Amino acid sequence: MKRSKGALSVKVLAVCLFGLLAVMAVSGQNRAVTVGPEDPLFDTWVNTEYEGGKYHLAARAVIFPEGKEWDYFRMSDVAPTYESRFTIVEAWIDEEGSHWYKTQEIGDFYPWPSKGPQLKIFGLTRINATGTIMEGVSRGSGQPDEITELEGAYSIYYRQE
Repeated sequence: MKRSKGALSVKVLAVCLFGLLAVMAVSGQNRAVTVGPEDPLFDTWVNTEYEGGKYHLAARAVIFPEGKEWDYFRMSDVAPTYESRFTIVEAWIDEEGSHWYKTQEIGDFYPWPSKGPQLKIFGLTRINATGTIMEGVSRGSGQPDEITELEGAYSIYYRQE
């Protein structure tokens, strides 16, 4: 029995479509986004457990849409201790509504730039779906793929009320 080219084309198309749907199902519902000034990343984030630079983390971080972050080691500080300039390499929203950011930044003591050494930092940050918790991991080389303490320096912050 001889098959027609049309029937074979439909079967090939169906197999390809099924394969594409399977890949989409496995990869989840993540969708890439363009980050704008209203993005939940840009705000003031705090964690009083880091007061005084504990764990070399800031008690308060202010993140600006123009790619600048000011870190204050004490909640009462009027001037930042540390400043960084960052680029968002990739941004997406996962199936649960959390916002994710892969970043690369250069950091230095405030005011920018100081005469001290600059640090290059690679980061992965997640803001929960309600926009109230920011957690992340950063390290000095290579982009982190997941947020775990094994990937680098872990931090968690809460949106300042």
